[in-house]
Amino acid sequence: MSRVLLTGASGFVGRATAVGLLAAGETVAGVGRNPAAMPAGVTPVIADMLGEPDAVVGFLREARPETLIHAAWSTEHGRYWSDPANLDWTARTLGLVRAFVEAGGRRIVTIGTCAEYDWTVLGGEPCREATTPLRPHTLYGAAKHAMALLVGAYCGTTGVAHAHARLFLLYGDGEQPARLVPSLARSLLAGQPARTTSGRQVRDFMDVRDAGAAIAAIARSDRTGAVNVATGTPVPVRAVAETIGELTGRSDLLEFGALPDRPDDPAYLVADVGILTGEVGFRPTISLRDGLRHAVAAWRSGPGAADHGH
Repeated sequence: MSRVLLTGASGFVGRATAVGLLAAGETVAGVGRNPAAMPAGVTPVIADMLGEPDAVVGFLREARPETLIHAAWSTEHGRYWSDPANLDWTARTLGLVRAFVEAGGRRIVTIGTCAEYDWTVLGGEPCREATTPLRPHTLYGAAKHAMALLVGAYCGTTGVAHAHARLFLLYGDGEQPARLVPSLARSLLAGQPARTTSGRQVRDFMDVRDAGAAIAAIARSDRTGAVNVATGTPVPVRAVAETIGELTGRSDLLEFGALPDRPDDPAYLVADVGILTGEVGFRPTISLRDGLRHAVAAWRSGPGAADHGH
Protein backbone atom coordinates (compact mmCIF):
# COMPACT_ATOMS: atom_id res chain seq x y z
CA MET A 1 0.00 0.00 0.00
CA SER A 2 1.32 3.45 -0.91
CA ARG A 3 0.23 7.05 -0.54
CA VAL A 4 -1.19 8.41 -3.79
CA LEU A 5 -2.04 11.99 -4.72
CA LEU A 6 -4.65 12.11 -7.48
CA THR A 7 -5.44 15.41 -9.18
CA GLY A 8 -8.79 15.85 -10.89
CA ALA A 9 -10.29 13.42 -8.38
CA SER A 10 -13.79 14.85 -8.80
CA GLY A 11 -13.64 14.69 -12.61
CA PHE A 12 -14.83 12.04 -15.06
CA VAL A 13 -11.62 9.99 -15.24
CA GLY A 14 -10.32 10.97 -11.81
CA ARG A 15 -13.31 9.53 -9.97
CA ALA A 16 -12.98 6.22 -11.78
CA THR A 17 -9.24 6.16 -11.08
CA ALA A 18 -9.86 6.79 -7.39
CA VAL A 19 -12.26 3.83 -7.29
CA GLY A 20 -9.61 1.64 -8.93
CA LEU A 21 -6.94 2.75 -6.47
CA LEU A 22 -9.13 2.23 -3.43
CA ALA A 23 -10.14 -1.23 -4.63
CA ALA A 24 -6.43 -2.08 -4.81
CA GLY A 25 -5.91 -0.97 -1.21
CA GLU A 26 -4.14 2.33 -1.88
CA THR A 27 -4.38 5.38 0.38
CA VAL A 28 -5.69 8.20 -1.84
CA ALA A 29 -5.74 11.97 -1.41
CA GLY A 30 -7.70 13.70 -4.15
CA VAL A 31 -7.29 17.25 -5.44
CA GLY A 32 -10.45 18.90 -6.76
CA ARG A 33 -12.96 21.68 -6.34
CA ASN A 34 -15.92 19.46 -5.48
CA PRO A 35 -15.16 17.00 -2.67
CA ALA A 36 -18.76 15.75 -2.70
CA ALA A 37 -18.08 14.26 -6.15
CA MET A 38 -15.09 12.25 -4.92
CA PRO A 39 -15.60 8.58 -4.02
CA ALA A 40 -15.94 7.69 -0.35
CA GLY A 41 -12.54 6.87 1.08
CA VAL A 42 -10.66 9.65 -0.72
CA THR A 43 -9.10 12.33 1.49
CA PRO A 44 -10.06 15.61 -0.22
CA VAL A 45 -7.57 18.38 -0.93
CA ILE A 46 -9.87 21.21 -1.96
CA ALA A 47 -8.09 23.39 -4.51
CA ASP A 48 -8.36 24.79 -8.01
CA MET A 49 -5.29 23.52 -9.84
CA LEU A 50 -5.07 26.65 -11.99
CA GLY A 51 -6.06 29.22 -9.37
CA GLU A 52 -4.63 27.76 -6.16
CA PRO A 53 -1.47 25.79 -6.96
CA ASP A 54 0.15 26.74 -3.65
CA ALA A 55 -2.48 24.74 -1.74
CA VAL A 56 -1.43 21.59 -3.56
CA VAL A 57 2.28 22.31 -3.10
CA GLY A 58 1.70 22.79 0.61
CA PHE A 59 -0.05 19.45 0.85
CA LEU A 60 2.81 17.75 -1.01
CA ARG A 61 5.37 19.06 1.44
CA GLU A 62 3.29 17.96 4.42
CA ALA A 63 1.92 14.58 3.28
CA ARG A 64 4.84 13.51 1.04
CA PRO A 65 2.90 11.08 -1.19
CA GLU A 66 4.89 8.41 -3.00
CA THR A 67 2.84 8.38 -6.21
CA LEU A 68 1.28 11.20 -8.24
CA ILE A 69 -1.47 10.61 -10.80
CA HIS A 70 -2.22 13.81 -12.67
CA ALA A 71 -5.72 13.58 -14.13
CA ALA A 72 -6.71 17.25 -13.87
CA TRP A 73 -7.06 19.20 -17.13
CA SER A 74 -9.68 21.32 -18.89
CA THR A 75 -11.78 19.13 -21.19
CA GLU A 76 -14.89 21.20 -21.89
CA HIS A 77 -16.58 19.62 -24.89
CA GLY A 78 -16.39 21.74 -28.04
CA ARG A 79 -13.69 23.97 -26.55
CA TYR A 80 -10.78 21.93 -25.22
CA TRP A 81 -9.20 21.10 -28.60
CA SER A 82 -8.11 24.73 -29.07
CA ASP A 83 -8.52 26.17 -25.56
CA PRO A 84 -5.60 28.50 -24.62
CA ALA A 85 -5.95 27.05 -21.10
CA ASN A 86 -4.03 24.03 -22.43
CA LEU A 87 -0.91 26.20 -22.11
CA ASP A 88 -1.78 27.04 -18.51
CA TRP A 89 -2.29 23.37 -17.70
CA THR A 90 1.07 22.48 -19.19
CA ALA A 91 2.79 25.09 -17.03
CA ARG A 92 0.90 24.08 -13.88
CA THR A 93 1.75 20.43 -14.51
CA LEU A 94 5.46 21.15 -14.64
CA GLY A 95 5.31 23.08 -11.38
CA LEU A 96 3.30 20.31 -9.74
CA VAL A 97 5.72 17.62 -10.88
CA ARG A 98 8.73 19.55 -9.66
CA ALA A 99 7.14 20.11 -6.25
CA PHE A 100 6.21 16.42 -6.03
CA VAL A 101 9.75 15.28 -6.82
CA GLU A 102 11.27 17.80 -4.41
CA ALA A 103 8.93 16.45 -1.70
CA GLY A 104 10.37 12.97 -2.17
CA GLY A 105 7.86 11.50 -4.63
CA ARG A 106 8.92 8.36 -6.47
CA ARG A 107 6.41 7.63 -9.27
CA ILE A 108 4.33 9.80 -11.62
CA VAL A 109 1.54 8.85 -13.99
CA THR A 110 0.46 11.61 -16.36
CA ILE A 111 -2.71 11.35 -18.43
CA GLY A 112 -2.37 11.77 -22.16
CA THR A 113 -4.56 11.31 -25.20
CA CYS A 114 -4.82 9.49 -28.50
CA ALA A 115 -4.73 13.00 -30.03
CA GLU A 116 -0.96 12.93 -29.54
CA TYR A 117 -0.70 10.52 -32.48
CA ASP A 118 -0.62 11.58 -36.13
CA TRP A 119 -4.11 10.58 -37.26
CA THR A 120 -3.29 11.23 -40.94
CA VAL A 121 -0.97 8.22 -41.31
CA LEU A 122 -2.95 5.49 -39.56
CA GLY A 123 -4.85 3.93 -42.44
CA GLY A 124 -6.31 0.80 -40.87
CA GLU A 125 -3.45 0.25 -38.44
CA PRO A 126 -3.74 0.59 -34.66
CA CYS A 127 -1.80 3.25 -32.75
CA ARG A 128 1.36 1.75 -31.26
CA GLU A 129 3.29 3.54 -28.53
CA ALA A 130 6.73 2.87 -30.01
CA THR A 131 6.15 3.24 -33.75
CA THR A 132 3.12 5.38 -34.58
CA PRO A 133 4.29 8.96 -35.29
CA LEU A 134 3.53 11.54 -32.62
CA ARG A 135 2.38 14.61 -34.51
CA PRO A 136 -0.61 16.25 -32.81
CA HIS A 137 -2.98 18.29 -34.96
CA THR A 138 -4.66 20.16 -32.09
CA LEU A 139 -3.46 22.42 -29.28
CA TYR A 140 -4.82 19.92 -26.76
CA GLY A 141 -2.86 17.04 -28.25
CA ALA A 142 0.28 19.16 -28.57
CA ALA A 143 0.03 20.32 -24.96
CA LYS A 144 -0.36 16.77 -23.69
CA HIS A 145 2.56 15.57 -25.80
CA ALA A 146 4.81 18.46 -24.75
CA MET A 147 3.88 17.89 -21.12
CA ALA A 148 4.78 14.20 -21.37
CA LEU A 149 8.13 14.97 -23.02
CA LEU A 150 9.08 17.52 -20.38
CA VAL A 151 7.94 15.44 -17.43
CA GLY A 152 9.72 12.39 -18.82
CA ALA A 153 12.95 14.31 -19.36
CA TYR A 154 12.84 15.81 -15.86
CA CYS A 155 12.11 12.45 -14.27
CA GLY A 156 15.03 10.99 -16.18
CA THR A 157 17.37 13.42 -14.43
CA THR A 158 15.96 12.75 -10.96
CA GLY A 159 15.48 8.99 -10.91
CA VAL A 160 11.71 9.27 -10.57
CA ALA A 161 9.64 6.74 -12.55
CA HIS A 162 7.22 8.23 -15.11
CA ALA A 163 4.45 6.54 -17.08
CA HIS A 164 2.14 8.32 -19.52
CA ALA A 165 -1.35 6.87 -20.01
CA ARG A 166 -2.78 7.72 -23.45
CA LEU A 167 -6.56 7.54 -23.25
CA PHE A 168 -8.70 6.73 -26.27
CA LEU A 169 -12.50 7.12 -26.43
CA LEU A 170 -14.01 6.82 -22.98
CA TYR A 171 -17.69 6.85 -22.09
CA GLY A 172 -19.72 6.25 -18.94
CA ASP A 173 -21.51 7.71 -15.96
CA GLY A 174 -20.60 11.35 -15.38
CA GLU A 175 -19.56 12.07 -18.97
CA GLN A 176 -20.18 15.58 -20.32
CA PRO A 177 -23.71 15.72 -21.79
CA ALA A 178 -22.68 16.97 -25.25
CA ARG A 179 -20.38 14.03 -25.98
CA LEU A 180 -21.41 11.18 -28.28
CA VAL A 181 -22.88 8.59 -25.93
CA PRO A 182 -24.71 11.01 -23.59
CA SER A 183 -26.04 13.14 -26.45
CA LEU A 184 -27.52 10.09 -28.18
CA ALA A 185 -28.89 8.63 -24.95
CA ARG A 186 -30.44 11.90 -23.80
CA SER A 187 -32.13 12.56 -27.13
CA LEU A 188 -33.57 9.06 -27.40
CA LEU A 189 -34.69 8.95 -23.76
CA ALA A 190 -36.49 12.25 -24.33
CA GLY A 191 -38.20 10.85 -27.42
CA GLN A 192 -36.36 13.24 -29.71
CA PRO A 193 -34.54 12.48 -33.00
CA ALA A 194 -30.84 11.72 -32.58
CA ARG A 195 -29.03 13.21 -35.56
CA THR A 196 -25.65 11.66 -36.34
CA THR A 197 -23.02 11.43 -39.04
CA SER A 198 -22.82 8.34 -41.24
CA GLY A 199 -21.35 6.43 -38.29
CA ARG A 200 -18.82 4.68 -40.50
CA GLN A 201 -15.89 5.95 -38.41
CA VAL A 202 -14.20 3.15 -36.47
CA ARG A 203 -13.18 3.87 -32.89
CA ASP A 204 -11.90 2.22 -29.72
CA PHE A 205 -14.50 2.70 -26.97
CA MET A 206 -13.76 1.97 -23.31
CA ASP A 207 -15.94 2.24 -20.22
CA VAL A 208 -14.47 4.85 -17.88
CA ARG A 209 -14.59 2.34 -15.01
CA ASP A 210 -12.21 0.09 -16.92
CA ALA A 211 -10.04 3.10 -17.77
CA GLY A 212 -9.81 4.10 -14.12
CA ALA A 213 -8.84 0.57 -13.14
CA ALA A 214 -6.23 0.56 -15.93
CA ILE A 215 -4.67 3.82 -14.73
CA ALA A 216 -4.56 2.44 -11.19
CA ALA A 217 -2.85 -0.70 -12.53
CA ILE A 218 -0.28 1.41 -14.39
CA ALA A 219 0.44 3.38 -11.22
CA ARG A 220 0.97 0.15 -9.27
CA SER A 221 3.19 -1.38 -11.97
CA ASP A 222 6.85 -0.80 -12.80
CA ARG A 223 6.08 0.26 -16.38
CA THR A 224 7.58 3.55 -17.56
CA GLY A 225 6.91 5.40 -20.79
CA ALA A 226 3.70 5.56 -22.79
CA VAL A 227 0.83 3.10 -22.33
CA ASN A 228 -2.31 3.10 -24.48
CA VAL A 229 -5.44 2.86 -22.32
CA ALA A 230 -8.12 1.30 -24.49
CA THR A 231 -9.69 -2.04 -25.39
CA GLY A 232 -7.96 -2.61 -28.73
CA THR A 233 -11.35 -3.51 -30.24
CA PRO A 234 -12.44 -1.66 -33.41
CA VAL A 235 -16.11 -0.61 -33.29
CA PRO A 236 -17.99 1.50 -35.87
CA VAL A 237 -19.66 4.55 -34.34
CA ARG A 238 -22.87 3.39 -35.99
CA ALA A 239 -22.80 0.20 -33.89
CA VAL A 240 -22.59 2.26 -30.71
CA ALA A 241 -25.56 4.37 -31.79
CA GLU A 242 -27.57 1.30 -32.73
CA THR A 243 -26.86 -0.31 -29.36
CA ILE A 244 -28.02 2.82 -27.55
CA GLY A 245 -31.13 2.77 -29.74
CA GLU A 246 -31.86 -0.81 -28.69
CA LEU A 247 -31.23 -0.08 -25.00
CA THR A 248 -33.60 2.90 -25.02
CA GLY A 249 -36.17 1.22 -27.25
CA ARG A 250 -36.02 4.15 -29.68
CA SER A 251 -33.96 2.94 -32.63
CA ASP A 252 -36.60 4.55 -34.83
CA LEU A 253 -35.32 7.99 -33.82
CA LEU A 254 -31.74 7.47 -35.04
CA GLU A 255 -31.02 9.65 -38.08
CA PHE A 256 -27.75 8.47 -39.63
CA GLY A 257 -26.26 10.89 -42.14
CA ALA A 258 -28.23 13.86 -40.81
CA LEU A 259 -24.90 15.46 -39.93
CA PRO A 260 -21.96 15.56 -42.37
CA ASP A 261 -18.84 13.54 -41.68
CA ARG A 262 -16.00 15.89 -40.72
CA PRO A 263 -13.23 15.88 -43.34
CA ASP A 264 -10.50 15.98 -40.67
CA ASP A 265 -12.00 13.10 -38.69
CA PRO A 266 -9.87 9.93 -38.96
CA ALA A 267 -11.67 6.95 -40.44
CA TYR A 268 -9.93 4.54 -38.07
CA LEU A 269 -8.67 5.26 -34.55
CA VAL A 270 -7.93 2.15 -32.51
CA ALA A 271 -5.18 1.31 -30.01
CA ASP A 272 -2.69 -1.48 -29.85
CA VAL A 273 -2.97 -2.58 -26.21
CA GLY A 274 -0.09 -5.03 -26.05
CA ILE A 275 1.76 -3.01 -23.41
CA LEU A 276 -1.34 -2.57 -21.24
CA THR A 277 -2.23 -6.26 -21.31
CA GLY A 278 1.26 -7.75 -21.53
CA GLU A 279 3.49 -5.51 -19.40
CA VAL A 280 0.99 -3.87 -17.05
CA GLY A 281 -1.14 -7.01 -16.86
CA PHE A 282 -4.52 -5.27 -17.19
CA ARG A 283 -7.44 -6.45 -19.30
CA PRO A 284 -10.81 -4.68 -19.56
CA THR A 285 -13.72 -6.54 -18.01
CA ILE A 286 -16.74 -4.50 -19.16
CA SER A 287 -18.24 -5.32 -22.55
CA LEU A 288 -19.40 -2.48 -24.78
CA ARG A 289 -23.05 -3.47 -24.43
CA ASP A 290 -22.86 -3.74 -20.63
CA GLY A 291 -21.02 -0.43 -20.41
CA LEU A 292 -23.56 1.33 -22.61
CA ARG A 293 -26.40 -0.21 -20.59
CA HIS A 294 -24.87 1.25 -17.43
CA ALA A 295 -24.39 4.65 -19.07
CA VAL A 296 -27.95 4.77 -20.41
CA ALA A 297 -29.31 3.84 -16.99
CA ALA A 298 -27.29 6.67 -15.44
CA TRP A 299 -28.68 9.19 -17.90
CA ARG A 300 -32.19 7.85 -17.38
CA SER A 301 -31.85 8.63 -13.66
CA GLY A 302 -30.29 12.05 -14.31
CA PRO A 303 -26.58 12.26 -13.38
CA GLY A 304 -24.93 15.29 -11.88
CA ALA A 305 -22.27 17.44 -13.51
CA ALA A 306 -18.60 16.57 -13.16
CA ASP A 307 -15.82 18.82 -11.94
CA HIS A 308 -13.04 19.73 -14.33
CA GLY A 309 -10.70 16.94 -15.22
CA HIS A 310 -10.77 14.25 -17.84
